[in-house]
Amino acid sequence: MSGISIQGKKVSKQFGDLKVLEGVDFRVEPGEFVAIVGRSGCGKSTLLRLITYLETVTDGEILVDDKPVNAINSDIRFVFQDPRLLMWKSALRNVVLGSPGRSEEDARKALRRVGLEGREKDWPGVLSGGQRQRLSLARALVGQPRALLLDEPLGALDALTRIEMQRLIERLWKEQNFTAILVTHDVSEAVLLADHVIVMDEHKIVKTIKIELSRPRVRNNDFAYYEQEILKYIMKNETGKEETDYVI
Repeated sequence: MSGISIQGKKVSKQFGDLKVLEGVDFRVEPGEFVAIVGRSGCGKSTLLRLITYLETVTDGEILVDDKPVNAINSDIRFVFQDPRLLMWKSALRNVVLGSPGRSEEDARKALRRVGLEGREKDWPGVLSGGQRQRLSLARALVGQPRALLLDEPLGALDALTRIEMQRLIERLWKEQNFTAILVTHDVSEAVLLADHVIVMDEHKIVKTIKIELSRPRVRNNDFAYYEQEILKYIMKNETGKEETDYVI
């Protein structure tokens, strides 16, 4: 299964008088891994919700494989910051419910892919935070999506578990060739995983940066260069000028 292209043309979104996105243009090629970074409230998560049709645009349009988005697309799956599991259902049943057309064997395969083999009968309440996010990821993957949208799914995890999950997400992306869009506040995470990083500020895209590093990524001077480059567009002084001497 190949990834899909996702494009935004002059996308704007308002909730009443509140402006959330303004004239956003972007394109994600099939199979790309793109990260979106920016300050809280700049519209990152709203953009993901527009792509999945959980919200609708006020102006402009979202295109998936060059066709306007006007309904929820089963080829696109969403992983939230909160795993949003059914606590009264087993791990296996949570995965099956994520894609009703799939069999229990499909669900077992998805659990194996995320390292939860043997935990099929466990209740979500007995799983660790990292395991619950793995379960959420399995639920999204069981339908063999062509695009996976991730809205800060690792934000609440401890440092070591977060590293494990980053490696898992990258491995699954390589194996299944889906298009991935990750919203994150972690600039290092964006550089580690993404082909391109979209930087947002004040409800707009202010910069798209191509990460020209080989995989697996190594946290060396080249890695630090991209961290600095991204932070330059996020961390601005009160005059709106770029802070070129920000130290990580």
